[in-house]
Amino acid sequence: MLLLLVRHGVTQHNTDRIFMGHDPVPLAPAGREQIRRLAERLAASPPTRIVSSDIARARESAEILAQRLRLPIESSAELREVDVGDAKGFSYADAATRWPEVFNPDGLGRFPGGESFAGVADRATAYLRSVVTSDTGTVLVVTHGGVVRGVLARLLGLPLEAVAGFLIDNASLSIFRIEAGVTNLVTWNDTAHIGLAAAGGQWPGDVGG
Repeated sequence: MLLLLVRHGVTQHNTDRIFMGHDPVPLAPAGREQIRRLAERLAASPPTRIVSSDIARARESAEILAQRLRLPIESSAELREVDVGDAKGFSYADAATRWPEVFNPDGLGRFPGGESFAGVADRATAYLRSVVTSDTGTVLVVTHGGVVRGVLARLLGLPLEAVAGFLIDNASLSIFRIEAGVTNLVTWNDTAHIGLAAAGGQWPGDVGG
């Protein structure tokens, strides 16, 4: 099967570099345009399923894709971004100063009142393995930066430290081929549909969004 991981379109909080956690922050106009362009690209060879995080920015992205691709949306809280707990509303820089252990590349540090990136990687990958990767088609999963990076590490059997420097732009497409229990990375952080300069919203270092 082919697993297509998409990070949601850019939000104003991404641009302002502020943690939004699970708040229902909508896509910015630029984010909606990013996803519309991705939808046009995918229409040439559409997936067979769409699965989405239930957080507003991912769900809105999935709805734009689903309308163009004429597919229903399956939704799961297991695909949510990391719960940033008390860091919600803080800038990335301020959060890194207050809670530096959270941003260690090993992903084991836990946000106060929230989760760790390692925990997010475990829950999202467990969900995908249970209901997605056994599929025989092409499954499009709309989620968040931290989830995409964590799933990459877990599916390829890599420590989170090994993928901490991998960029994950908004509206980017990453593709995995899974066959006979073997996972291969086909494409990473592909933004050809919008261009690198238009991607925007990149979180610093080893975090997501």
